Amino acid sequence: MKGRIIAVIILALMVAVYAKRDAIILYLLSGWLEKQGYEITCPLELDSFKPIQVKALCLEHPTFSANFNQINIEWNFDGVQRIDLEALQYRPVDNQPKQPQKTFEMKDAVHMLQDGISQLNELPELHLSNISLKPFSDQPPMTLSVQHHPAEETTIKMSWKNKDALIQLKYKAEHTATNLDIPPEWLTPWLDDLPVSVKPTSLHFTAILSNTDALLLQLQSSTPWQVQKDELSIDIYPNLKLQFSQQEEGASIDWLDSAFQFKTKALTKLLPEGVSISPVPDEYKLHISGVTLLPKGHRTEVLSLPDMLLTAEKQLQVEFTQGRLDLLNKQYTVTTQTEVKNMQVGLEEKGITLKAVSMQTNSQVVLSPTIHTIQWDKLRIRAEQLYQKEVILDHPIVEIQSAQINHVIDQPTQLQLKGKMTSGTLNHPQLKVNSVQLPFEVHSSDITKSLAFMEVTSQLSLESIPLCHLNLKQKNLEVKCDKMHLIPFKSWVQHDAVDLVDLQDGYLSIGLKGELNTPYSIHVGLSDVSGVYQEISFNKMELQGEGNLDTQKPTLQVKGPWTLQELNPGIPATDMSGNWEAIYKNGQLGFNTQSIIGKTLGGTFQVDQLKYPIAPQKFQVSVDKIELQQLAKQNEKVDIQTNGQISGFLPIRISKLGASIENGKLKNQNPGYLKLQSNEAIEALKQNDPSLKIVMEALENLHFQVLRAEVTMGVKGDMDLQVRIEGNNPDMDTPVNLNYTHQENVYMLLKTLRLGESLSKSIEESLQQ
Repeated sequence: MKGRIIAVIILALMVAVYAKRDAIILYLLSGWLEKQGYEITCPLELDSFKPIQVKALCLEHPTFSANFNQINIEWNFDGVQRIDLEALQYRPVDNQPKQPQKTFEMKDAVHMLQDGISQLNELPELHLSNISLKPFSDQPPMTLSVQHHPAEETTIKMSWKNKDALIQLKYKAEHTATNLDIPPEWLTPWLDDLPVSVKPTSLHFTAILSNTDALLLQLQSSTPWQVQKDELSIDIYPNLKLQFSQQEEGASIDWLDSAFQFKTKALTKLLPEGVSISPVPDEYKLHISGVTLLPKGHRTEVLSLPDMLLTAEKQLQVEFTQGRLDLLNKQYTVTTQTEVKNMQVGLEEKGITLKAVSMQTNSQVVLSPTIHTIQWDKLRIRAEQLYQKEVILDHPIVEIQSAQINHVIDQPTQLQLKGKMTSGTLNHPQLKVNSVQLPFEVHSSDITKSLAFMEVTSQLSLESIPLCHLNLKQKNLEVKCDKMHLIPFKSWVQHDAVDLVDLQDGYLSIGLKGELNTPYSIHVGLSDVSGVYQEISFNKMELQGEGNLDTQKPTLQVKGPWTLQELNPGIPATDMSGNWEAIYKNGQLGFNTQSIIGKTLGGTFQVDQLKYPIAPQKFQVSVDKIELQQLAKQNEKVDIQTNGQISGFLPIRISKLGASIENGKLKNQNPGYLKLQSNEAIEALKQNDPSLKIVMEALENLHFQVLRAEVTMGVKGDMDLQVRIEGNNPDMDTPVNLNYTHQENVYMLLKTLRLGESLSKSIEESLQQ
C-alpha cells in the first residue's frame, strides 16, 4: 500500500513537472543565461518541449545586444542533435572600454583556428538562417546563414551590401580546409590609408590546417587589382602562398609561392632625361618562390628571403636570389641576375642609337644600417649596331669584369669599375676599322655629384694595335696617342687623298687636354713620314701643331711648323720647311701651308702659300741663286758646261682646269759662261743648217753678261720658254745676242726625270747587291 502511494506521488509529480515543463525549462535557461552575464529583455516563449522550440530570445550584454527568433533544438538523452536558428540580430555596443593591446603572432592565429575547429566539431548539427550581424558599429550589418554537419562539412554564407562571400570549411581526417571569397567592398576600408590608390577586386582565400599543425594560406584573384600612383598605373594579379608551422622548438613561416602580373606604360617615366627605349614593355610578371621567412625557434641570426623573378614579355628578366637578412648585424644581402633582349636604346643628347640591345648582369646587393654595397661580377651589354650620325659600329660589346658601389651613411657614394668595350667593324665615310678594343677603369669618390669626382682611364686599340691612352679626372679629359705607326691608317682611312699616298714609314702623335663640354687644346705631330704621292716621292717629314677642338659645334683649328728632308717631283728639293694650318668647320676640312722654303739645284726657293683641297687660288714660287750647271744636268741629251746663277719668280694660278704659269721671270745674278760640247747630233745640225752653225759655234764658248727668260705654261703642262742671252765668244771676237724659244711639256719632262732617277737608283741597288 505504501509503495502504491509513493508511485502515485511520483506519477503525480511527473505529471505536474510535465505540465509545467515549459516553465521549468524557461526558468533553467533564464538562470543559466543570467549567470553568464546576459540580461533577457523580452519574454521567453516555448512552443514545444521535444524538440525545444523558442519563439523569441532577447539578450543584452555589456559588449553587445542580440535578438533571436525561432530557435529549434532537437535532443535526446544522449545530447543535442540539431539546432535551427532563424533571424538573429547582433549589434555591438558603442564606446566600449578599450582593452590592453596584445601582440598578435601567427601562432595565435593557428591556436584560434584550432580551438574554433575543435569547438565546432563538438557542436551538433546546426542550421542557422537569416542571421543579422553588425560586428562593426561603423559598417552596415551582414546577413549570415550556416549549415553545419559534424565532422563532414560546414558552409557559411554571408552577404554585405548585397555582395556575397562564401566561406567553406571542409573536414577530413588529415587536414581542415577553409575557403573564403572576399568581395572588394570588404577590402576597401583597409586600403584607404595606403600612399597609393588601390581599386581591389574579389579575392579567393584558402587556409588548410593539417594534423601536423602546419597552416597553408593562399590568396589569389582571377581579375586584376588596379593601383594608381601619380601617372603610374599598375594592374596586379595577387597570388600568394604562405605556410606556417608550429613545432615544439618554435615556429616557422615558409613562403611557398606567389605571382603578380601587372601592366603599365610608365617605364619611360623612370628613364633618365634624353634616354629612350623601344619597344617599351607594358606587361610584367613577378614570381616569388618558396623560402623560410621565420625559422623554427625565432632564435636564428640569419633569415633567408624569397627568390623573385620579374619578367616583361620576352624582353626583360630580373631574378633576385640568395636573399639573406642578418638579424644580428641588421644586414640584407641579395644576388640579382638581369637579362634584356632585343631592345632599341636612344641617347638623344649624344645622337646615339643602339639597335637590338641585349644585356646580362650578375650582381650582389648588401645593405646594412651604415654601409650599402652593390657589386657586379658580370655585366655584358651587346648590340647589333650603334649609330651616331655618320658613324656605324657593328656588334659593340661592353663587358664589366668587376664593379662595386659603396655608400657609407653620411659619406659620399664611391664607385670602382673595370671592364672593356669591343666591337666589330667601325664604319665612317672617311674611316673603316675591322675591330675596336677599349679596356677601361672607372673610379669615383662620389657618384651622386658631378663628374668632378670621377676618374676614368682607358686605352684605345684598333685591330689589336694599341693607339691612345685616355684619362678623365675631375672633369678634365686627357688623351695621349704617342707615335702611332701610320701604315695601318692606310687601310683604315677612307679618303681620296690617302688613296693616292703610298706610305712607307712614319708615326702620328695626338694629344688632347681640357675640361669636358668646353673647347680642348690639341697637339698633333708627325715624324719620319716617307712615301710616294702621285709618283712624287717624299722622305722624312716632320710636323708639329697646336690648336683647339670644340666637340660641341664641332670645329677644329690647328697650326704649327713642318719640315721635309726631301721631295722629288722630278727636280729634287731638300731641306723644306714651312707653317701649316688645318681648319674643320661646317663639316669641311681644309689645309693651308704658308712660308714654304727649300733648296733645289744649288739655290733656294720659296712659296708664299698653298691650300688643300685644291681650289681656285694664286700663289708665287720664288727661286734664288739657282746653279745653272745643276739645271743643265737635268737634260742628259745635251752636254753643257756652264756656271752662274739665276733668280726669279713664277706666278702660278690653279683653277678647275689645272695649274698654269703666267709671266714668269728668270734672270742671271752675275756673269757666267756657257760651253756647249760638240757631239754627232750637233755636228749634223751644223752641216744641215748653216744659220745654226754660227749659233752652235757661238755657244761652244759663250761668256754672257745677261741671261733672261720669260716663262708661261698652260693647264695641260705645255711650257713656252723665251730666253735672251747677251755676251761674247772670245774665240770669235764678236758680240753675241741670242733669242731662243723652247717649248716642252713640263709634266712629261718631270715624269721623265723621275723615271730616270728611279732607274738610276734601281741600277745602283742591283750593283750593290
